[in-house]
This record gives sequence, C-alpha cells and structure tokens, in this order.
Amino acid sequence: MNQKKDATHYLRHHEFGITALCTGTLDAIFNIYSPILISADEKGSLTIWDLVIRRPLFSKRLCEAQIVAIQFDEGKYISFLAKDHKFRMFELYPNKSIDIKINSHRSNDLMFLKQVFEVPVNTMNFANFGLISLGDDRFQLVTSHTQDAHFLDIYEFQIPELHSLKRIFKRVDLMPLIKLKYGTDLLPKIEGLGIIMRILCVDDIIFCGFESGFIVGLRRYTNESTYKKGTKIKQIDVGVSTSNLGKLLSSGSDKYFENEEKLNEILEIVLVDTAHCAEPVLSMVYNSSTKSILSSSTTNSIIIENCTKDFLSARNCDQFFSESEYYVDTTNHMLIRRSLKLNKNIKKETPCKNIGFLATIEGNVIFGSWSGKTYEISGDNNEAIPTAVKDKSSIFVTESAVGNTQNTQNGSGEKVKKSIKIGALTALCISDLSTFQKSLADQKVLSPGQKRRTMDFITNSWLFIGYEDGSVAMYKK
Repeated sequence: MNQKKDATHYLRHHEFGITALCTGTLDAIFNIYSPILISADEKGSLTIWDLVIRRPLFSKRLCEAQIVAIQFDEGKYISFLAKDHKFRMFELYPNKSIDIKINSHRSNDLMFLKQVFEVPVNTMNFANFGLISLGDDRFQLVTSHTQDAHFLDIYEFQIPELHSLKRIFKRVDLMPLIKLKYGTDLLPKIEGLGIIMRILCVDDIIFCGFESGFIVGLRRYTNESTYKKGTKIKQIDVGVSTSNLGKLLSSGSDKYFENEEKLNEILEIVLVDTAHCAEPVLSMVYNSSTKSILSSSTTNSIIIENCTKDFLSARNCDQFFSESEYYVDTTNHMLIRRSLKLNKNIKKETPCKNIGFLATIEGNVIFGSWSGKTYEISGDNNEAIPTAVKDKSSIFVTESAVGNTQNTQNGSGEKVKKSIKIGALTALCISDLSTFQKSLADQKVLSPGQKRRTMDFITNSWLFIGYEDGSVAMYKK
C-alpha cells in the first residue's frame, strides 16, 4: 500500500547537502512568533527559517567543516557539533536597527549570532552531543571522551563565563560495572562497548547508544551521596579463654559492621539493553506520547524502550546507597542496582535496513533509511507506510551495446528511479497549543493576516526532511 505524499513545500537556500535539523520557537524579545527551523550543511553553513513565510531569518557559514548535530535552547542558544572536532554555542540577538512592523519580509538582517562557548570534542562517525539546561544560563554537556570515543565525558559550564568549563566526569568506562553485574558472558566476542554512536538526554537520564549495539541509561546525582559498605568481622564472645587460638576462633560469631563513605558525584546505571547487539546504534529519539526511547541500527528493526520513571526505578532522593542493594565502583563514582535486569523491549520490524533517522509526531514513528526513503508507523499499527521519497532524474538502463535512444520502456530498456539520500530528519508539533494560541492572539505587532497564517501553521504537525541536494522538504501531517 503506497500512500506516499508530495512535499507541502520545499525550502531551498543551502548549496550543499543538509546534515542536521532542529526546530523551536524564539524568545519574545525577537517579536517573531512563527516556529523556526534551523538547518545546517556539510560545509558548515547554518540557516534559520521562519516556517510560516518559509524564508531565511539568518544564514551564515559558521565553520569550515560538516555540522553533524544541532540543538536549540531557551529561545536564543544554538549549539552544534562539527567535524572539525569542536562543540560551539552561539547566542542569538535581535538586530535593533530593523523595524519588524515595516519589514514584513524579515530579512536575514533581523538577527545575528555571537559565539559564547567552544570546547574540543572527539567527533567519530555518527557522534553527537547531549546538552541539558540547568537554569540560570548553566548547562550540562555530555560528549564522547576527548581522546577516546569509547568513553564518556560530562561537563558543566556557565554562560557567558568563557573559563567556567568544569569536567565533572572524565573518561567514564561503563563496561567494568556492567560485566560485574551481568557476568563475562554478556558480550563473549566483544571486549568493550565500542565507540559511542548516539547520545540522548531525557529529563535527568542520559542514554548512550554504542557501536556494540548496547544502549545504557545513566542518572547523575549532583549532591553529596552516602555509600554504606558492610564489613564482615569476627566478634569474640565474652568470657572465652584466649589461651587457645583455635577455641577463640571457633567461639566467635560473624557480625557485620557498616562504614560510610561520602561520594560527591554519582552516576547510576538505570538501563542496560542489548537488543541491537552486535550492530551499531544509528539513531535514538524520545517519544513523549508513549514515554519511550526509540532506537535503530543497520538492521530492519526499531527497538522501543520503556523509560517511565517507575520502569527505570525512581530517583534515590536520600542519595543513600547500600552495598547490599548496589554494585559500586567507588573509583569512578558509579553504581548499578543488583536487581537491575536487562531491559525487556518491544521490537518493530520494518521494510528497510540501515535506519539512520528517527522522529515522532503525536505518537507516530517516522523513520528514514540511508537509501532516501521515509516511512511512518501509526500508533500500535505495525504496518510501515511509505511517507516520502525525493527521486533523482530518471535513468534508463539497457543491456544493449548500442543503447536505447527512445525515451520509452520496452523489452530492452527499463526505467530506473534513484532516490536522493537523506541527511537529516526532524518534526514539529506544538505541545502546549492553547498557551501558544493565547500568546499569539495577544500580540499587537502582528497583523490579522499574519496571526491567521501563523495559527493555521501551528495547528498542524510537520515533518522536515533534509536531503543531500541541499533542499529541505516540509510535509504537513
């Protein structure tokens, strides 16, 4: 069943292939109430789009390398990771010299970017980053280790303090604790987890997808924690003669005494899944409708992980950890519950392999393969419906040495279509629509026509697909 739709619109501005996309809404200081799309390409150019009028608000080449991941925070911060092994954060400012009321086209002079932070990062293959706002312009940055992408680094920094960077966790190796918990047979043919392929931050959980196919969830405890460790000693019974060592030892009774150790920063492993083993994790996305993590690899399967708080185990608010309940690596300040089991997941089979792109819209799963085809799975339905594909020019293939000069299909020639490869995929769905609509209705800088067009746009869900020819396709869902 083919329900493939034509794109509602195409955005064309990039000269090179699209490699990263993200959506968001601007801070109120910009007086722009349209949702925005941020697109980046393989040569380091970044464009900010007003999605209602479908025109660039800003476009500039920000580095000399491919941008592999983008994130937009707090209505004004744009962060990205590039193949020149650097993480950069920019702050977006409005250009006060432009009167938005009279400039209806909103040219790219409306705003400018100022770089406020930069740090070296080991960029390997599909590596991305996780950025969490801690409030008051403080951020937590999760990346692969600077020198070895098999391990994890966690930083904190404060904007605009350029020298505020502090590495909280350095070269985190998860494998020793996982082997201690599950035994050495968990990965009999792989010595480690492999390089980190994907990082996804959801609330207070950091999910890491590895080259080995493992997905591991981590929770960070920032305040001082107490680790209670039991020590077995021989208690001597009162009144026993000490003249005979053998009698002394036999008369004593085993008892446990506990000592406490203070640990300043703790990482707890709250999820371990091997569903993709031993294929690398290519993509991960959070489905807010079902409170689950979706992941994909080079196979034709999408794995769905339940990540509700009850399933992952609730945060230990007392931060009091006992050796009887946890395996603890005090050297690296890491722990894992003794009762934690390998995750039980749901597997959905799809008609394509190499699923490198995932997104969700109102609970529906959108996925794309390296071949350029995009599919959708609705709700509990396991049928994948073709959603989008952008074809290249038709090529006629013939086995004849002379060739086929006629632009027709016949016995000696076959019409073959090749699709343009996908570089990035994302979606937009306004979660708090009523609040957005009320805010829009109260604005006096917008004309009734602008309000109507914006309202029409935000009441729909949208899918955005960036292609290697530099175009971005918009699909109304």
